[in-house]
Amino acid sequence: ARIVSSFVAVFAAALFVWKLMRSPRSRSARGDAGPRLKTILGFGLAQLGATAGLSVTPWRMSVLLARSDPSLQQMGFYSVSTQARVLLAIGPSMLGQIIYSSLTKEGSRPFGGPQRITRIATYVNSIFVLAVLACFLPIVTTLIYIVYGARYHGCEMAVTLSLATAVVQMCGVPAALRLSVISIATATTINILWTGLAFLCACLFIPGQGAAGAAAAWLIAYTCSQLLVAVCLWRRGEYSRELIVLSCVASVVAIAVSVFSYFQQLHPELAVPLLLASAIVPAAAAAIMFRNSGLGGSLRISRLLHAERTA
Repeated sequence: ARIVSSFVAVFAAALFVWKLMRSPRSRSARGDAGPRLKTILGFGLAQLGATAGLSVTPWRMSVLLARSDPSLQQMGFYSVSTQARVLLAIGPSMLGQIIYSSLTKEGSRPFGGPQRITRIATYVNSIFVLAVLACFLPIVTTLIYIVYGARYHGCEMAVTLSLATAVVQMCGVPAALRLSVISIATATTINILWTGLAFLCACLFIPGQGAAGAAAAWLIAYTCSQLLVAVCLWRRGEYSRELIVLSCVASVVAIAVSVFSYFQQLHPELAVPLLLASAIVPAAAAAIMFRNSGLGGSLRISRLLHAERTA
C-alpha cells in the first residue's frame, strides 16, 4: 500500500509540474525570477536530511530494543507508546502544514507578520496538546487495557513519556517552521544535533530501561532541540520572551507528568493522587495559556489572523 501510494503521489506531482512548465507565463511573471535553483536544492536537501534523521533514529532504537529484549515485549511497548505520540501530534502537525506558507514575510503580510502567526499557532498547539494530555493521562491504563489488552500492562511509563514528548514537540512546531524559513542552515544544524543526541540517549537508556528508555531519549532530544530553536529565533529578534516562557512552561509540564508517572511505578499506593496531579498540572497550564493568549474573544482562526493586523 505504501509503495502504491508513493508512486501515485510522485506521478501526480510530476504531472502538475509538467502542466505548470507548459502553461504560458504572463509578462509580470516573466520579470520575477523567483528563488535560485541553488536555494531550492539546498532547502530540499535540508528537508531530506531531516526526514532521514527521523527515519534512522527510530530504526536504531528498534535495533537496540530487539537486542536488549529477545522476547520483543519491550518492542511491543515501544510500538504502543509511539502510536500514542503520533495520534496526539496529528492535529498540531496539520496546523503547522497549513500555516507554513504564511510564515514568510510576503505570505504573512495580510495577517500581521510572521511573528504574530507564530504566536497564535504556538498558543493553539500548546493549549490543544495540554488539554488532551490532561484528559487522557488519568485513564491511560484503562485505555491501554481496552485497546491493546492485558498483555500490555506495564507500558504506561513509556506511553506517558511519549505523550510528554508530543507536548514538547508540537508546542515548538511553529517556531521550528519559522526557523526553517529564515535560516535553513541553522535548522539543519539543529536537526543534526537532535539526531546525535537521540542516538546517544538511546544507547544509554534502552539497554537498561527498554521502551521507557527509548521514550525518554525522544523526550530529551526534542526538549533540547526546541530550546535551541527558541534561542536561535530570539537572538534573531524573531521570538518574543512570551513565547520563550510558553515553551519553558510546556517543557516543565512534560517533565512533571513524566516524574509523576515514574513515582507511580515506584509507589503504586500513591497512584490516585499522582494521577490527579497528572491531570491538574497540564489542565492548569492550558487554562493559564488560554487566558493569556487572547484567544477567548474568538475561536475562529481565520478571524484571529485578520483581527488587529499590525503594520
